[in-house]
Amino acid sequence: MLYPNLEKAMKKEDVTKTDLANLLNLHFNTVTSKLEGETTSKKTTYQIGFTLIEAVMIRNIFFKEYDLSWLFDFRENIKSA
Repeated sequence: MLYPNLEKAMKKEDVTKTDLANLLNLHFNTVTSKLEGETTSKKTTYQIGFTLIEAVMIRNIFFKEYDLSWLFDFRENIKSA
């Protein structure tokens, strides 16, 4: 998972991928791909992860007590060449 802290918070707060998809008005598979850091699907190409607006929405609705930078920290998951 691209965002291990978000995954921990989702488990702790009982927030599902479906909850995120409904909030962001995205398909479940798109949310799954963004969480896993995939950049393409059969139908579309998109950026890795969530946009800033999406991240703020997720934090403000589901994780108000969490720090945004902690939730969406992905540095440890970036692979170096």
